[in-house]
Amino acid sequence: LKDFAPVSQIYTSFLILVVNANVPAASVKELVALAKSRPGKLNYGHSGVGSTLHLTMELFKISAGVDILAIPYKGTAPISTALLTGEVDVAFMAPEAILAHIDSGKVRALATASRARLRPLPKVPTMEEAGVRDFELPGWLGIYAPAGTPRDIVELIQRDTVKVLNLPDVRNRIITSGQEPVGSTPEEFDVKHKTDLARFATIIKELRIPLQD
Repeated sequence: LKDFAPVSQIYTSFLILVVNANVPAASVKELVALAKSRPGKLNYGHSGVGSTLHLTMELFKISAGVDILAIPYKGTAPISTALLTGEVDVAFMAPEAILAHIDSGKVRALATASRARLRPLPKVPTMEEAGVRDFELPGWLGIYAPAGTPRDIVELIQRDTVKVLNLPDVRNRIITSGQEPVGSTPEEFDVKHKTDLARFATIIKELRIPLQD
């Protein structure tokens, strides 16, 4: 990160806990009961060791006291395909990658890892509503400039970013795709990414996830 200068956070994204439509679980409680009745038999997909999708599910496993087998994939698109075909039973997925499949009924949303219900999924409870306390691991998208970029250029990019995010069409597209627009200052974004990096480092240490080359 020393090679980059934070400019602005574009949006916050909250993961959705989903299952293949054939998995006999219509709630987090039912999924936990199913997993406990079949220890090590259910599986989940993630996009790489240490990724948000991986860490979030590992935290869920600890919180719920269940054993679900991890299957790594090269990106979210293969996980979506695996969920649709039944190769994977369950996963935490970003809204933009899975909302269309939820709407089609090919996968089932059980809960969202967010403080409040997502606007595109008003009937889907949050993890806390589903009985899992203090469970929130938001992702985000942001803009960085090369380190050493003049301050006035960074501020210009940030102001233009906020202008675009405030356009009704842009804002509506972000919201309907399951994210929350932000448009933070460089200082706010700097604090945000440093705080999140420290939090993820703590989680990785607590979960004893080995570092990989």
